[in-house]
Amino acid sequence: MFDSLRPGEFRQLSGRRWVWGRQVYVIGSRLSDSGELLILITNACPETALPDYARRWGIENLFGALKTRGFCLESTHFKDPERLSRLLALLSLALLLLGL
Repeated sequence: MFDSLRPGEFRQLSGRRWVWGRQVYVIGSRLSDSGELLILITNACPETALPDYARRWGIENLFGALKTRGFCLESTHFKDPERLSRLLALLSLALLLLGL
């Protein structure tokens, strides 16, 4: 189905398909950077599935960098919302400057 996709290309299967008892849209894409095949299954609008997933993946990576795979934000034990807000602003700026 998706084997012939080249990096950066995507294909949506026509109509809805039954997957685990639900009718969903199936979209496949070959990732530009790694060439890996990404298959998305969604019951939402298939036209926005790839951009939505890309945005979500960026957020997941940010949370991972701030939490267990990087800064270990939980270990600060900050309770004061003002201090936590300032720390998050500083970390966001640092990540932006590093291009992560």
